[in-house]
Amino acid sequence: MGGLTWSLVQDPNMGNGSVLEYANKGIYDPVRKEIRYVGVGDTSPGGSDETKYLRYRVSTNQWSEEAKPFIDQQSHTWDFNAVNPVTGYNYIVKARTGDFWQWNGSSWSSIAGNSDFSAQLPACTWDETRVGLVCSARSAGVQIWRPSTGIWSSLGTPPGFTNPPYHQVIHYHRQSGDLLVGYGGNDPTKFWRLKQNGTFEALTAPTSLECCGNASEAKLTAFDYRTGKFLVLRGKGSLQSNLWEYNFTTNVWTNLGNRIPVVRTASSDWGIIVPIQDFGGVVLIIKQPGPQTTPTAYLYKHN
Repeated sequence: MGGLTWSLVQDPNMGNGSVLEYANKGIYDPVRKEIRYVGVGDTSPGGSDETKYLRYRVSTNQWSEEAKPFIDQQSHTWDFNAVNPVTGYNYIVKARTGDFWQWNGSSWSSIAGNSDFSAQLPACTWDETRVGLVCSARSAGVQIWRPSTGIWSSLGTPPGFTNPPYHQVIHYHRQSGDLLVGYGGNDPTKFWRLKQNGTFEALTAPTSLECCGNASEAKLTAFDYRTGKFLVLRGKGSLQSNLWEYNFTTNVWTNLGNRIPVVRTASSDWGIIVPIQDFGGVVLIIKQPGPQTTPTAYLYKHN
């Protein structure tokens, strides 16, 4: 992957900081055949270079930095990045503001904000069945923005979803049209299934579903478009990462062992995961193996 360098991911305001820090996922645009990611290092707001918008074009095998949606951003992008796979438009929320942005193939523009998400860091995904951007965070519960109406509406709040930490996770399951809603750091094995009828089913995972891909945990979750299952990468200290597979249909978890050589080498290791829709079963993992180092890309084919 050309252009995947330290300078590409470096947050200039932090020196050693990387925009891969405190993040979980990037997005793949199946229309334009591109990977895109909005990220920011772990620093305080105020600088013009804190946020970076990174773009990889399959046709040129090259990464580049593009015009970003907003100037400054409070630290972390957790589970913010989302994509509409039909249009290829991608979405991002500006941390702790409730301000949301859309990239339409050529430029960024703001969409309807949501004050319920202000002072929070919501997790977001695109719901292909409900046709909208779905986000969850703390007391805001689960809400959806539909481009057809341009407004936000509530999908409800999971029972027991009382003031959870800000790093929740949320993922759309294409085969069922249901959503996986994770609680986050206070109880990272607790999650719910939000069904199409609007009801929540409480479930428990044997491994952490808490975002994000930091060194000690490497909690990276992705949807496998080929099998319809979720893949959860769970770090194990200095060992290679453990891969879990979750069958959302049968509610069965399988520990697949150390399949991906994402080795923790430093406390500053970070990473994001990107499911590649065009090639079912394939995910891209980009890992930052320490300060001022070139990121490493792993392409994994699940079977």
